[in-house]
Amino acid sequence: MVAIGFGVAVLMLLAYSIRTKIFPPVLFLFRKENSIHYVIEEYLKEHGPLPAAA
Repeated sequence: MVAIGFGVAVLMLLAYSIRTKIFPPVLFLFRKENSIHYVIEEYLKEHGPLPAAA
């Protein structure tokens, strides 16, 4: 049973690595973004860098 589980894990890692090579992360940039990261980027574009904490 352990060998079967290990084999499945290896196949999943192999499938993931092949998928990331075929569909690079650049393709995911075309989806609509509503993440906190996007909001922070927009804020920094409008207001400039945050002041350094002293």
